[in-house]
Amino acid sequence: MGAVADAIADGGMGGRLWLYSNYHCNLSCSYCLTESSPGVRRRVLDAAAILARAREARELGFTGVGITGGEPFLLAWMPALLAELAEILPVIVLSNATLFTGRRLAALEPLAGLPVRIQTPGAHPDLPRQRLSAEERRDARPEELRQGDRGDPRARRARNRRAYRHHAG
Repeated sequence: MGAVADAIADGGMGGRLWLYSNYHCNLSCSYCLTESSPGVRRRVLDAAAILARAREARELGFTGVGITGGEPFLLAWMPALLAELAEILPVIVLSNATLFTGRRLAALEPLAGLPVRIQTPGAHPDLPRQRLSAEERRDARPEELRQGDRGDPRARRARNRRAYRHHAG
């Protein structure tokens, strides 16, 4: 093993490589670490660069990749990229969950069953109310996003916690 893999195995560093796909966002949240908003200059890390970094991360011993932004799902190619990334390492995407309607939800359907998690904020004063429950917005598989508030929330929360612990390492 190399130095990075050793540090991950020893708990000296996290096993997930985080990448900013973009800095623009459809919201202007007061708590945003990157100060993303609709009016910021568009900066995008293209899909080829993200895939290259994920392959390098796997070779170094990372156990997962995280994608954040701005709002990653403003990029039309994000669902296809996530499918490719999932072939390299398990993926967690941070999203505000406000764009998951219609065609964007349909674009996520091919991700069902892949090691992709979409983690979103719970209820927050800056975030508009959504169709999804707070539990689903926190951590959901792509196929669960379309289900809205249906199903047993206790079972869904337990399933999400187990899956997140498994992918988080």
